[in-house]
Amino acid sequence: MNLNSKDKGWFGIVIAVWVIILAVLIFILPKGNAGSAGQSSLSSTLNQITPATGPALMADAEINPADVYGDEYQGILTLCSNEPPELQQIKLELVGQDLDLGGDYDYVLLLPMDQNAEIGVDQVSTDQIQLCPEFEGQSAAMQQAIPMNTPLPFYKDGEAWTLGYRI
Repeated sequence: MNLNSKDKGWFGIVIAVWVIILAVLIFILPKGNAGSAGQSSLSSTLNQITPATGPALMADAEINPADVYGDEYQGILTLCSNEPPELQQIKLELVGQDLDLGGDYDYVLLLPMDQNAEIGVDQVSTDQIQLCPEFEGQSAAMQQAIPMNTPLPFYKDGEAWTLGYRI
């Protein structure tokens, strides 16, 4: 190619940017299904995060459920031991299995793309993560599913992560 020195400089910049983008796509971004429910969990994801710091922060981290669980699900719903019994019953019927709601565990219900597929369940220790924190004596339980690509805010409260914003 016959390029003058100015064009050679721009050509070099374009090639360098292309190589950087390719490296990011290959090495940094999460792999397709590497975060499916059987391979990854909210607990292990949050354990790998160093909380952000600063006096004005309302959340220490934001987690995109699709990055944790993969792309085979369309949405998530929490099921917590401290939510109203009527809401628990509706969610348990949706899952079709008995889950321990004695207070040691809460659950992330993973709603599959395929309506005929089983709902995935990620069991979360309430000692590590509070999915349904209480505000003024009321559980902040999810009453409807949220899409997988909706970032969820978490903040560190002592040793446990809490879903929601620091108030």
